[in-house]
Amino acid sequence: MRTFQQKRKPRINYSSPFFLFLLLILAIILLISTSKVYFKSKKAVEKNEEIKKAIDDLSKRKSELEKETAKLETEEGIDEAIREKFDVVKPGESVLNIIKKQLDDDKIKEEKNEGFFLKIRHFIKKIF
Repeated sequence: MRTFQQKRKPRINYSSPFFLFLLLILAIILLISTSKVYFKSKKAVEKNEEIKKAIDDLSKRKSELEKETAKLETEEGIDEAIREKFDVVKPGESVLNIIKKQLDDDKIKEEKNEGFFLKIRHFIKKIF
């Protein structure tokens, strides 16, 4: 008779508290791992944007340096670079220095720093 009987498989009770607890733990583990991957992905995208911006800046800098080196290959460019760095002139040229007048600005600054009684004293000195 046993040969005709089927072996019974243990049935899983899906509404049992133990099974629901295991399912909840599995859901929490999946949620945590998914959130970690999401935040890493977000950081990677931000880092990628920063790197792209840095590459753009470097390519602009490279083009500027290439223009500057092309300029320095000409005699006029070399002459201009030497004049800027070393303040030299060619024979027969003269240097013109322009000095700004700052006396009025200095007096105004001094008057602002003076107190009330010093202003009265200066006013009286101007009169006499």
